[in-house]
Amino acid sequence: MDAVEQHDAFFNSFNLVRGPCLGSGAVGEVVLASAKHNSSLKVAVKIVTFETEGCKDDFLCEVGFLRDLHHPRILKMIAFDMDDHHGFMLSTYFKNGTLRDTMSSDPPVEEPRILRHILDVASALQYIHGLHIFHQDVKPRNILLDDQDRAVLADFGLATQASDSSAMVMRWETTPGYYGPETRKRRPMSPFKLKYAGRDVLGTPAVGIGELHKQESVTEVARRSMDAVEQHDAFFNSFNLVRGPCLGSGAVGEVVLASAKHNSSLKVAVKIVTFETEGCKDDFLCEVGFLRDLRHPRILKMIAFAMDDHHGFMLSTYFKNGTLRDTMSWHELTGSH
Repeated sequence: MDAVEQHDAFFNSFNLVRGPCLGSGAVGEVVLASAKHNSSLKVAVKIVTFETEGCKDDFLCEVGFLRDLHHPRILKMIAFDMDDHHGFMLSTYFKNGTLRDTMSSDPPVEEPRILRHILDVASALQYIHGLHIFHQDVKPRNILLDDQDRAVLADFGLATQASDSSAMVMRWETTPGYYGPETRKRRPMSPFKLKYAGRDVLGTPAVGIGELHKQESVTEVARRSMDAVEQHDAFFNSFNLVRGPCLGSGAVGEVVLASAKHNSSLKVAVKIVTFETEGCKDDFLCEVGFLRDLRHPRILKMIAFAMDDHHGFMLSTYFKNGTLRDTMSWHELTGSH
């Protein structure tokens, strides 16, 4: 029996009609399926090809995890089946797609929405970490969005369970491009305290939740980021400004475009500095002091500044032509010929 016949046998056994492909990966695909008696009833079916014995082991491991995990922010498996060559997994179908689908939207996704998704994923991670399970493949394509625009963590194909919360690992298996910097150091690391959880894994550089402090959970850091957004909003409102896109970012902050509420053609640049240490606050105040006193046509003019306990905000002239770097070609930047 060839692959098509094997697939048909599975769909028929569950009285399903196979629909279009929703996505594909290294060893399989996810397809939409509808009930034969009612086409409005839909499920997602993950089909894994057992190219090696390891593929079968990974499938059975994922089935085991999803069968035992019960959390509103983790994908619910409905049923599964397998033969000698394929594994089939039925799960809830999310018509709103994945987090990846939202990343090219116009206008861009607003920060409060992104942070809500981060909190949802953080809640799921906190739950599985409490069971000593680490996912290893958290990325936008593996985060589904439900009817309430809440994030749901999916695809436990690379998940692994450690003996306890203090376990250390030497290797990290994930999708190329999603390796955190600590996974490249070739030394023991905790799979439950990975850095850059929001920025690199969720693919949201404008709202990255930064490095995790050793004593903070993912949820605590995400909630701290949500508080930061509220503080930012208070600043922009106090100056009657509407926050726009990020113009650039650095080690302790970013520069964003802002426009006047009463006239969107009036624009300024706003530098936002996070006071991660007391030194960051001192550096910000030092820069403010310099720009306040310096008066030269070839030096940036500061319009105003404000600060709270955690952030510094600096308004300055917006230059629509960008920076000198924007004018340089690849050959000029690299020195290559």
